[in-house]
Amino acid sequence: MVAGNLTISGIATDNIAVQKVEIRLDNTPWTTATGTTAWNCVLNSSNFLNGPHLLAARATDTSGNLSLSNTVRV
Repeated sequence: MVAGNLTISGIATDNIAVQKVEIRLDNTPWTTATGTTAWNCVLNSSNFLNGPHLLAARATDTSGNLSLSNTVRV
């Protein structure tokens, strides 16, 4: 059970450079995380209903290439 702020963090890599990382919960708009290769984002869990959710992360490199979304059910 999560209550309050939840920090999501991860690592992104690219053969040139990572420009940004974005995350989203369920079908909410993408939110830009802080950092690039090592990143984090704080979500306020009080904004979401209790129950299972789908957390997704994606990265964009400096050439504008978008990664596939990595997802996990939480």
